[in-house]
Amino acid sequence: MPVRDALTVDLDEAKTEPVKKKGTIKYVKPRQSPGKQVGTAAFLAIIVCFFIIAMVLNPRKVEEGMALELHPEKPSYEKNQTINISVVLVNKGTSTRVFTLPTPQDYKLTIHSDSGQIVSEYAPTMSAVQSTITVKAGERVTLDSFSWNQTVRTFNGTDEVYTQVPSGTYTVKASFIGDLTVTAEKKISIF
Repeated sequence: MPVRDALTVDLDEAKTEPVKKKGTIKYVKPRQSPGKQVGTAAFLAIIVCFFIIAMVLNPRKVEEGMALELHPEKPSYEKNQTINISVVLVNKGTSTRVFTLPTPQDYKLTIHSDSGQIVSEYAPTMSAVQSTITVKAGERVTLDSFSWNQTVRTFNGTDEVYTQVPSGTYTVKASFIGDLTVTAEKKISIF
């Protein structure tokens, strides 16, 4: 609405009031009702409660009593030696556990350089086969033994090229792929 002589336009409530001094435009801020403030606070409280309830009813599964261990044959290797690492799921609890696996592979493993770059990776295929694994109380189940030839795969345009990684410390990270979250890390050295 345009401003006219002796009137101002309240843009929030579209009300007009006489101008106290001729030629000056005055903005009139509407009064906020206490109900509006209470309503906003109540809305925010409901949202916070919703998120808290959602987290309690659907927590991220980190299993107590379960552990994943990585066992390299030794802590350090010479260049060009194959590194074999056993991936072991351990039930430290007091009851037998049965886990559903979305793929035939039961773990994911990555090897990282000192700079954090992934130099080798083992990930499950996207097969539709679902399976289960049972781990009795106190039992240690070797999921697999991963072999790494200390190379990193790159592409030179059309072909894959495997290059020896440099000497240094590498971090092996693994995670169990079943219906729980269990991870492990282990450092190895190449000299």
